[in-house]
Amino acid sequence: MGQRRMISKEICHNDAFTDLSPRVQALYFHLCLNADDDGFCIDVASCMVRAHATRADVRVLIDARFLIEFPSGICVIKHWRKFNAIRKDRYNPSIYAAERAALRIKADGTYTISKEGAPITATAATSPAQNAARPRTRNNFNDFPQRENDNLNEIMYQEYSG
Repeated sequence: MGQRRMISKEICHNDAFTDLSPRVQALYFHLCLNADDDGFCIDVASCMVRAHATRADVRVLIDARFLIEFPSGICVIKHWRKFNAIRKDRYNPSIYAAERAALRIKADGTYTISKEGAPITATAATSPAQNAARPRTRNNFNDFPQRENDNLNEIMYQEYSG
């Protein structure tokens, strides 16, 4: 399970989420932090303790369509794949194969139980198209053309060693 998770403003700043009580919002955040790489969360009870929430608060998240609950008691965060892209070399598929097989991904990147959308594959949460569309987060200075005066260490060495 990863140590870093993304929670988008698109979810947290919409009216449906802000209408939830602060306790239910805190529960959602704790569920996001404790989910596996596919968004499945088995330890709902420990998240409820951390957020001082009740089973009714979990029901509010399910009714508001932020969580999908399975008969086995496992929950999945509906918008998980939309905002949590994980590199293929760090991705660990969920151990909940039966629940995972029941889910589909809609065109907007959210989970659904219906037959609409593409089935979840065993590959990582990101596709090459998603990776290409994502802006780069680090500068790669090797991509810039080299100029004459770019090598300052060599220039300074020549000036001071002579």
